[in-house]
Order: sequence, then structure tokens, then C-alpha cells
Amino acid sequence: MDNIYISVLLRSEYSDFSDFRSSLDRQWQNILHNRCDCGPIEIQTDSSGKPRLLSPAGWFYNISHSGNIGISALAGQEVGIDIEHMSKKRNRESIAQSFFSEKEHHLCREKPEYFYTLWTRKEAWIKRMGLSVWQMKSVPDVLDDTESLGSWYIRCGEEQYALSLSLDGSLRNVKMIFQLPDSCSLSLTETLPEEIACQKGQKK
Repeated sequence: MDNIYISVLLRSEYSDFSDFRSSLDRQWQNILHNRCDCGPIEIQTDSSGKPRLLSPAGWFYNISHSGNIGISALAGQEVGIDIEHMSKKRNRESIAQSFFSEKEHHLCREKPEYFYTLWTRKEAWIKRMGLSVWQMKSVPDVLDDTESLGSWYIRCGEEQYALSLSLDGSLRNVKMIFQLPDSCSLSLTETLPEEIACQKGQKK
């Protein structure tokens, strides 16, 4: 069974954004060095603008940040990750109308609390595929994907975040390993129907 390593950092613990962003890279790189006896890490940006690991071969990573949280994912297969601060100030109706399928938009009208989980699931899928947010309409209906998409909540103090992960393969065949600051807690996405929430979360 493959491991998926998900590491969370807090922006507030760094003096400036460049240090924070560099630490996000160091987080997955340290895990990678601990997992394999590899030389220097080589990264190349492909034609879509997505950074990819050239060396060591067979590893993939992705990074996302929102509000006070940054997150990285390291896997032995193509991976996309997205995190969003669940702000009530965002015009969720307008965004859902512009980027969601009719089925997803209807669900958000019925249950507005679904918005951020749906958005992060679509973003994670797009990032895995190396597409842009403007291509979101072409994303398959994320409500029907229970194999390659997983979703969680992260609470940090008074703030809550939606987190989703997209894999090239099945979540049933991997072990999720989360590294969280002591001030953060992880929970399954309970607002979505049970069959959509990933049941593979493991905090470490």
C-alpha cells in the first residue's frame, strides 16, 4: 500500500511569505529524502506550468495555501491538492454559477455549506491534470467521484478550511499520513453525503 504524505504549515509562524513558501517545499523534500536514498532533487516546469519532479523518478508533489495555512502533498503517483479558507465573504453563488456543473450548482443552492468542499475537489482535480481554473467547467462531476477524490476539514483556532486531494489512482489503495501543527485538527467532511467523504484519513 502506498503512502500519501500531507504536511500542514501555518503562515503566522513565518516572518514573510517567501520563508513560508520555501518551508512548504522543504517539508515534502525532507520527507522524500527520508523515504529514498536519492541525490539532488530536480524539478522542471512542464508546458502547462505545473512543476514536476525529474529526479528522483516516480514521485509527485503539489502545494496549496489559503489564509493562514499552507499544505503540501507527496505521493508515488500524480497528485493534486487544494485548501480554501471557508470565508463567508466570498460570493459563492456567483462562483458556483460560473464554474460548477448544473448538478453541483443546484446542490450549493440547496446546501450552501457544500460550496468549499466542491470547489476544492474541482481545484485538486485540475491541479493534478495540470489545467487552469478557467477550465473548471470541463472537470467531470466531482459528486460522482468516490475513488480518486478525498475531502476533509481542518480547523485552526477559530478558522475552518476545506481540503481536498485528487489522485491518479484509487484512494482505497493508499494510506493517508497527515502532519499537522498542534493547534490544528482534522476531520472528515461531514456536510457532503457519506459516500463522497474520504474514509482514509490518518493523522500522524
